[in-house]
Amino acid sequence: MEYISLVLPRRKPPEWQITQRCRGLKLRFGSEARVQLVAMKDSVLPDRLEGDQCELVRYRGNLSAHVVIFEEASDMAAEVGATHRVSSIGRVVPVVGTTLTPAELPELKRHIFSELAPSGWGDVDYYCFHYFPYGYLFRLVGLGPTDAFGHRISDDFKKYTKRVRGEKRLIVCLGGSAVWGTATLFDDCFPSQLEKILNERLEVEHEECIVLNFGIPGAVMLNVIQRYMMFVADLEPDVVVLHDGTNDLFYGATSDVWLTSEHSIVYQQNFEHWAKFLHGQSTDQQNVHAGGPTSDVKDVVPVDILRAWLRRKRECIKMCKAFGARVVSGLQPLATSKLALSSLEKDRIDRRYGTPNIYQTEFENIYGLYELFSRERPTLGDDESINFHKEFGKFGADHTLFNDLVHLDADGEQLIAELYADKILILLGVGGSDE
Repeated sequence: MEYISLVLPRRKPPEWQITQRCRGLKLRFGSEARVQLVAMKDSVLPDRLEGDQCELVRYRGNLSAHVVIFEEASDMAAEVGATHRVSSIGRVVPVVGTTLTPAELPELKRHIFSELAPSGWGDVDYYCFHYFPYGYLFRLVGLGPTDAFGHRISDDFKKYTKRVRGEKRLIVCLGGSAVWGTATLFDDCFPSQLEKILNERLEVEHEECIVLNFGIPGAVMLNVIQRYMMFVADLEPDVVVLHDGTNDLFYGATSDVWLTSEHSIVYQQNFEHWAKFLHGQSTDQQNVHAGGPTSDVKDVVPVDILRAWLRRKRECIKMCKAFGARVVSGLQPLATSKLALSSLEKDRIDRRYGTPNIYQTEFENIYGLYELFSRERPTLGDDESINFHKEFGKFGADHTLFNDLVHLDADGEQLIAELYADKILILLGVGGSDE
């Protein structure tokens, strides 16, 4: 049994934060790993912890081969000889400055474009856009297994082309980081929770559902269409879940005016950075791979952005149905969809985006387009739909569901999964929940 030494910071952390970090460590080092909570001489030990997988000890210099610090206590790394750090959501990556290896990403050398992706740039290695001849790939390491294309899929999805129809139902989820689940561990993202919920409800029917997460951070509908053709069409899924909205409307405001308005072409800002670097207009090589949006708003008419998204979404739905799938589409929620933020949500958002929020204008624009879409809900051609913007509008400050402006925590992801499960079971001819 492998031992992991998790060194506690000097300030006593909440119990739930320790529990979540221990979950992340077991995901990285194996479920049988034993986590040893190590308190420094001047640290305060927690009163108790759930479960029996942790033991509390005082630091005496004799730690395990894997020494992990809290991410926010990185100043302790040298003092204890740390090898890894773990964030409050359980993301485990090596200490700052460590080059990515197959130990951290087993699929690293699976194909040439993964090998050619950022290497030796420290944290950029672990969280980045990188080149692929069809769109792009996104690498996010430390929250659980991913396949060679960055999808949150733990095994070879091609095997499901040989599944027995009627015994195994295949559900595919497509979209951006809200589908991938960038603020949750592998088992907590909504596709993982959806699979569990569906199988619990289908147990009496003696059927099995497999849910595959083909989400990729940053994806717009054009990327979803590409990925469907490259990876999903051959699988002939029974149901496709399209969970989207934010990326198309955010990047629509930062894409070229003519491309967006005249041709409904929306893209990530990284493509402009790549073009500048490739054509000698920039020397900032690392910036082209930086994860997340870099604000550069252009003068695109908001209604043109909405129109571009709806055109591509209709095309995607038509394509999925042409390959025999039923389609459930969802308008993803924003934190501002809620009636009010909880104090923890406010703290998370302030720490992530600053005060005032650096993306305030962009997200106000998205919220306005969400409201317009919700009022007029144009025909998209889907079989079922869920407006999560409205659904999350039922919750106030007494519910913590978001980890930032867009991404949900495990409780928010569970709510998404439960609502999708009801719709999917109807499409499968089983019926929704008893409520």
